[in-house]
Amino acid sequence: MSTTATTAHIVDVVFPLAGSTLPSDHNYLLFSTLSKLLPEVHEAKWLSIAGVSGCKKGANHTIVLTDNSRLVLRLPLARLGEVYPLVGQRLQVGEHSVVSGPPVVQPLTPAPTLYARMVVIKNKGIERCDPLALTWAVRRALGSLNIFNAEVILETESVGGRCVFARRALRVGNTGGVVVGYGLFIAGLNIYDSLLIQAEGIGAKRHFGCGIFIPAGSRVAQEHQIKFTEEEKLWQIPTTIKNLPSDLTRRPPREAWTILPCG
Repeated sequence: MSTTATTAHIVDVVFPLAGSTLPSDHNYLLFSTLSKLLPEVHEAKWLSIAGVSGCKKGANHTIVLTDNSRLVLRLPLARLGEVYPLVGQRLQVGEHSVVSGPPVVQPLTPAPTLYARMVVIKNKGIERCDPLALTWAVRRALGSLNIFNAEVILETESVGGRCVFARRALRVGNTGGVVVGYGLFIAGLNIYDSLLIQAEGIGAKRHFGCGIFIPAGSRVAQEHQIKFTEEEKLWQIPTTIKNLPSDLTRRPPREAWTILPCG
């Protein structure tokens, strides 16, 4: 697939969710249940699963769903029909379950600074967990996309009064395996490069929410001392998808959802 086709035809398919709670570390469990419902998902290199957003922290390692909770799948527009059967499905995620509603299709939005909550780089089958090695690997990945002037910035957080890199761990498989990565910003992007990074992603474990970049909001950017120029602020507007049926770009009310029976 050419890079031009990639940036033009990759979209986010956003499924609203109804339910109460999910495990806070739900990415692998979510991937497993999606693979059972849609077997082609398991080996789908064209699919990134961003996980569930729009939640608030709960008790006992859970997150609490809100009216804004949603499941985001990033994929080529031509593959939309392959994930549309998820509408109305009850997703069993460990001991928790949620129901997916009718999705909205959203284009990728360019922004001068992008953010990924967790980036994992594999080297000869080993996931890197050293933050500085990871930044160099990300720079090499950007170079492979012909992006050479962007700034790679590790996310930081306060732990015990100390400022440290935002190290994150993800459980994968049924044997207790753990993958380690870091939150990351990429700044100083033009419109084309911003869309290209979002379309291509960076690193491994894309099915588990890793290496998926989104525009960094102004508040997040300010917290990490990333400044937008006035010109950059002007082009932080959504792109549009042309020739899509209107029912794919608006969401029906929750009471209109059709919930499919289990099994």
